[in-house]
Amino acid sequence: MVRCECGFEVRGTEDEIVPALQKHAGESHNMKVTREQVLARAHAI
Repeated sequence: MVRCECGFEVRGTEDEIVPALQKHAGESHNMKVTREQVLARAHAI
């Protein structure tokens, strides 16, 4: 699970959360994040 500071949350496998959070970051915050950055914020649930 990864939660953005704005409250957006995504749950799933690494292969599901990485592109979802990358898309959110780009569309909502005009940011590009790497796979490593996403996984560094991920928490097991």
